[in-house]
Amino acid sequence: MESHMTANSTSKTPTVWDGVCITPFFDTEHSASRLLFITHLIGWQDGRELAVLNHILSLPNLDEIRGEPQAILEAIEKWSQKNQILMVIGPERGRTILDLISETKPKTMVELGGYIGYSAIKFGSAVKAVGGQRYLSFESNAEYASIAQKLIDLAGLNDFVHITVGPSTDSLNSLARQNPPGEIDILFLDHPEHLYVSDLKLCEDSHLLNIGSYVVADNVGGPGAQEYVSRVEGRAYATEKYRCVLADGDLDAMTVSKRLE
Repeated sequence: MESHMTANSTSKTPTVWDGVCITPFFDTEHSASRLLFITHLIGWQDGRELAVLNHILSLPNLDEIRGEPQAILEAIEKWSQKNQILMVIGPERGRTILDLISETKPKTMVELGGYIGYSAIKFGSAVKAVGGQRYLSFESNAEYASIAQKLIDLAGLNDFVHITVGPSTDSLNSLARQNPPGEIDILFLDHPEHLYVSDLKLCEDSHLLNIGSYVVADNVGGPGAQEYVSRVEGRAYATEKYRCVLADGDLDAMTVSKRLE
C-alpha cells in the first residue's frame, strides 16, 4: 500500500476485492448513511449486540470454533446477514486494513471504537500473526466492551487484545503518559466521527504517532467527517480515500493516511 500512496493523490483506479469495487475518490458531495452516524452516537438500543453474543455462545460447534478467530468472525457475519445489521467493518472493508497490517507489520495498533470486538478480533489476530506486540481497543460503552471481551476471549486473543473502557480522550491521555513517544504504529478511527479531528490532534500533540505511522478512518463519506478528511489531505499526511458499501447498501468511504511530518 505504501508504494501507491502519495500526498493529495488524485488516483481513481478501481480495485476489486471479493467482488466489491472499492475506488479511490476525492469528491465532497458523497454522503454516508445518517442512520449509521446516529447509531455511532447512541447505539441501536434494541439488544442486537447481546443477541449475537448469545447466539454464538449457544452454537452446537462452540468447542470447535473456540480459539479460532476467523470462525468467530464468520459467525458474527452470518448472524448479521440473517438477522440485524451490526456496526462492524466486515470482510470487504476489512481487507484494506489487513493488507496494511501485512505490509507494515505494526508492533502496536490502537482502535478507537471497539464496539462488540469484531475489528479487534480481525485486526488483532493479524497484528499478532505478523509479530506485533499488542492490539489496544478503546470503547466508551461498557456494555459493548463486555460483549467484546467475551468474544475476544472465545477467539483466544485475551492475552494480546486489551480493551479499555471510557472516553477515547481519557484512554489516549493515559496511553501517552504510560508509554514512550511514537507508541502507535497504526491508529484506527471507528468511533463517532465528530471526535476524529480532536482525537487525531491529541495523538499528534502527545507524540503517540511517529513519522511514518498510519491512521485509518472509517465512515468518512458523510458531512460529519469532512473536517477530518481536509486535515489528513493536507501536507502532513499522504492519504488515499476509498469508496465502500455499508451493510444497508449505502455508499461511504474510508481513508488511509501515512504521517509525513
